[in-house]
Amino acid sequence: FSALSNAAALTFWAFVGLEAATVPAENTLGPKDVFRATIWGTLISSLIYIASTIVLMGMIPISELQVSQFPFAQAGSMIFGQFGAAMIAIFACVSGVGAMNVCILLQGQIIFAAARDGVFPKFFAKLSKKDVPVRAQLVSSLVGTVLLTVTMQPSLLKQFNFVALLSALLSLIVYLVSMFAEMKFIMRGKGTIMQMLARPMTIVALLAALYAIWMIASMEAITIKVAFILIACCVPLYFLLGIRRKFKSS
Repeated sequence: FSALSNAAALTFWAFVGLEAATVPAENTLGPKDVFRATIWGTLISSLIYIASTIVLMGMIPISELQVSQFPFAQAGSMIFGQFGAAMIAIFACVSGVGAMNVCILLQGQIIFAAARDGVFPKFFAKLSKKDVPVRAQLVSSLVGTVLLTVTMQPSLLKQFNFVALLSALLSLIVYLVSMFAEMKFIMRGKGTIMQMLARPMTIVALLAALYAIWMIASMEAITIKVAFILIACCVPLYFLLGIRRKFKSS
């Protein structure tokens, strides 16, 4: 069960950001675009993940695979020799740079949206002449770089696992709070308790909340401690901004 929980946590990280299509929603043609990008993007990614994992498990012994830092390069070397390993490494670099660009753009937009909605300093809500939240991009990139530096691990595999699990844990907390909020909205609706519990959205919210709780409980103590410190650093800022909004409104 412990191995299943650990594997599920890393698997969950692979799909962190599946809601990313909602971030630039106001710049799309409508909700149908967001729906297609979310559903089809997740399904295509799932197919690629599952197919590639099955191939690796069929090629490399489990004893080697669980400690391998470059399993795809190792598989490429087995099929095409050193040339194959080099090509896989190049493809991995290109994929990593592409994913990094997406994350940088997204995190800047998230900070910009929070500042625009009044839950983050208005300083970050300013756009450049090209409608880019430059300040939000720079600050989010700086924070990400600092976090990568202070969480440096002796090997690439350990570094990846720690960062992936920390990212997954922070996302799980957001998803868990979102599920509680969804259930709160459902309970505010009309109908009896049984009718509300029987609604599809209630069942989805309950299952998602249970899944999030299971994943959070399976995390290592050090990961939970670091996540708690990061959240604790943000809480005072949130309350200060809330007090400031109330002061202005009065």
